[in-house]
Amino acid sequence: MRASLLTLSTLAGILALGGSASGQEAGGPNTRPEQIVEEVGDMRFQYRQSAGLDLRVFDVPVLGSSSIVVVKPGWTGTYYNSFNNMTLMDTVTVEDYEDGRRITLHHELEEEYESPFAGTKTITLRPDNSMHVRMDFIFDSDDPSMLEWRVGGFNPTLVAGLPYRVVMPDEVTEGVVAYEAEGPAATDTTVARGFEELQIQSRLGPITIESIPENNLILFDYRKNVYADEGRPMFWFGYLGRGIPGGEELTYEFTLRLPQTFGPASVAAAPVTAASGVEATGSARVPGPGRDYIIPKPKETEYTGDEVSLGPETPVYTGPDPGRGIETAVEFLVEDFEELYGINAQVVRGPAPDPPPAGAILMGEAGRYDVPVELLSEAGLEIPDHHEGYALRTGDGHTVIAANTEVGVFYGVTTLLQLVVPAEGGDGIALRGAEIVDWPSLDFRGIHALSGRDAGDQISKAVRELMARYKINSFIWECQYIVWDNAPELEHPRFGMAKDDAQKVVDAADEYFIDLIPLIQSLGHSEWIFTGGHNLDIAEDPETPYAYMVTNPRTYEFIFTIFEEALEFFEPRGFHIGHDEVTMRGRFPYRSADSGMSVTDLVLKDTKKLNNWFRERGVQVYMWGDMFLYSDEAPDATFAPSQEAATERRARLHRDITVTDWHYAPVEPDEFTSIPLWRDECFEVIGAAWHRPLNIRNLAHACINAGVKGFLQTTWAGFNFRIDDNEESWHQYWAYIMAAHYAWSGDERLPDELPFIPKEEFINTWFRTVPLLEEQEGFFVDLSEAFNRSLEDKDGSGWLGFGPENDFRSVPEGEQLLGETVFRLTRNERGEGAVMLDGMMNPEGEFPASVTLDIGGEAASGLHFLMTAAFPTREHERAGQVEIVYTDGTSEQFALDYGRNLFAFHQNRAGGDARIAWEGESGAGTPLHLWDVAWDNPNPDRPIGSLVISSTGTEAAPILLAITGVR
Repeated sequence: MRASLLTLSTLAGILALGGSASGQEAGGPNTRPEQIVEEVGDMRFQYRQSAGLDLRVFDVPVLGSSSIVVVKPGWTGTYYNSFNNMTLMDTVTVEDYEDGRRITLHHELEEEYESPFAGTKTITLRPDNSMHVRMDFIFDSDDPSMLEWRVGGFNPTLVAGLPYRVVMPDEVTEGVVAYEAEGPAATDTTVARGFEELQIQSRLGPITIESIPENNLILFDYRKNVYADEGRPMFWFGYLGRGIPGGEELTYEFTLRLPQTFGPASVAAAPVTAASGVEATGSARVPGPGRDYIIPKPKETEYTGDEVSLGPETPVYTGPDPGRGIETAVEFLVEDFEELYGINAQVVRGPAPDPPPAGAILMGEAGRYDVPVELLSEAGLEIPDHHEGYALRTGDGHTVIAANTEVGVFYGVTTLLQLVVPAEGGDGIALRGAEIVDWPSLDFRGIHALSGRDAGDQISKAVRELMARYKINSFIWECQYIVWDNAPELEHPRFGMAKDDAQKVVDAADEYFIDLIPLIQSLGHSEWIFTGGHNLDIAEDPETPYAYMVTNPRTYEFIFTIFEEALEFFEPRGFHIGHDEVTMRGRFPYRSADSGMSVTDLVLKDTKKLNNWFRERGVQVYMWGDMFLYSDEAPDATFAPSQEAATERRARLHRDITVTDWHYAPVEPDEFTSIPLWRDECFEVIGAAWHRPLNIRNLAHACINAGVKGFLQTTWAGFNFRIDDNEESWHQYWAYIMAAHYAWSGDERLPDELPFIPKEEFINTWFRTVPLLEEQEGFFVDLSEAFNRSLEDKDGSGWLGFGPENDFRSVPEGEQLLGETVFRLTRNERGEGAVMLDGMMNPEGEFPASVTLDIGGEAASGLHFLMTAAFPTREHERAGQVEIVYTDGTSEQFALDYGRNLFAFHQNRAGGDARIAWEGESGAGTPLHLWDVAWDNPNPDRPIGSLVISSTGTEAAPILLAITGVR
């Protein structure tokens, strides 16, 4: 599933970084450069085989991440992929050409690969800041093929919201590039296609692209595409997915003309010092009302208003001799109560008195401790029949949870913990009065993720906090890079995971009712077998060691040794053998071609052999389904070359295999037609989604509607599982919560209609955010003297200078409770309400590099800054800093890093110490956001004399609207 998404996702928008390498002749086996770097005029051009080009002008990113891919229709096989051409840099040449430099790249494979595609790309850089690109190529075959040439991803900061002009052969059109993408499809977001000239009034100055209309080059907004990376937004420019006529020599070319001078509209003014002053408040932070939703949404919920107060030593009764699963449920409850609320719950492993004491919690299985069952029955609540179902009631001064199984009780506890609210009157905490009867919509609710070096603690934490907590019951763990005792030579230097580290994950899954299903890639995606150049004798294509040889007996001598060791280690009930995208890389068949067996024969022979081996050992086999579907049978992930091949493959596939049917398109539920197709052909089916909200919601509904086994959320965030300090991949992890919600509940609401924000739920859960339980005193910092920007833009001179439809006038005024922090939002006598610091793309005006706020010696336990940024910049780029200067002359600092705690106003993102505080809309209906950037004072007893907020001058100019201090 990775290869077909490579150019569309993982590498989308990546801007290559690194040192320089250049020369008259860059090729040769002993002189192969890692990258080419050339500086011509004001341009800096860089090219790496693994990431394509990176073009900058005046050190501002313009284009990044180019690629050339030639595939079979429907991405059912690959003829050429520039990212996988490991010899590309061996033949590149760089030379003087007229008054500039010319780089020549040969996009063709060596003869033994027998690829019909060959191309030469010539890039000419000139001192007038222009780049001419010409690609000459041929596809020397009559076989159907499709070319995707991404010239690069345009930096949206340069063009979003600005006018453009398109010159076509028969007409001229004008428009304004959208601030926000209007949808996921290229057809909905195209700026220009098949043009003679495209002119954009960018923030650097005029940018012009000259092309040949017949080449049909396209520029479209990729920011909401299903495969887009939220942290790397871009406009996609190039030749998109068109067939190539066989045997014709073709030429595509264009010229990109960048500004020859860059005079920013704004001026970096001298630092500003303002006598800000402070005003005390008794309500700097205020507890929220408590959540009024549960994730996943229960089947039947009635809120009664009969709140149950919790004391500092709330008693918990389990009945006599609770089982191990009940002990797990108790541990889960006790740990949350203690860490988040300071409650030292007293566990009584015996029956509760009659009547139960005030605040008591009673939990138990039917038939083992029946008092909770009886109390629920008296209230008219019956336990559902489903083995994971439970019933719960808070009221009459106590709480009752009962189920037919221990896992049902555990899930009741995970629901109960979401009923905690501040007690009425603000004294302590309570449980919201509720009566709940709940069971899942799907029996299998899973997460797929990979292993990683030293990742055991991270994955184990995810098992507990992001899976079990939200009622996920299965974990398909792709773990081929575990260091196997039977093949220690295959330890990967970056991905290898020690067994004792992996054991942590096994133990966590066992404790929290999660069925761990190991996934070890076989047949396709078997690069792990060839780590370090080992086992090349069983590689189907030794030049591209990707798939193994089905016709070589040693293949199975090796793979069954690893499988046997894995079974001993995991003791699983199920095992996933992979088998996706078998023909995506290398020649298949190649070494096995003499056998006369087709791709279908080889895939089925291998699948049957593996399935029989596992069946003899009583282990259920799972596998991906893409090799068994044709393009007419599903919206994507269809790798059978024809309808006949797909039908034959499924007919010959043993019906006891569970198919994990992955699809990442955000189509409507009834368009996932392969789900009922597999079901009707008598297979157990699990639909598998990726991180896009609509993809998750709609595929989960397709699975529920078809009545199939379950739903799986996949993770493709690299071969080393990592959440901490990996903000750019967080969207893949907060997708777990959305997947759990829809797979359990079947909630009909669309993602943007849900009562919770998955990313904030994820951050609060992962970082164990302690909820605010009582009001905190503090102070407001008066910023009026420092304000330099109006939130209104009446005539192009306020906010970012793009008129009243694209300003911030909808931001409220006065004291506003935003999240749990009260901010005072004001306007000064000039109508200004924000401090905008220096930034490369700022509108016309003067903006200081730093602002010093004199707050006169206030003591604070923490500070909250209401902030946003003018535009995006590169992920993790240092955009500014806040320095807290104490009255004794010492200071503390914290960085404003883009993508961690600073975000552009239109992005719907959050960080560990930056939560979305306010959401609104512009007059044009585009989303607006402000963030509460929190700082905890390590020296709360030292009075603070001043605050210095500074900018590094990137595109992401920090913008400050308010500051609240907490005593």
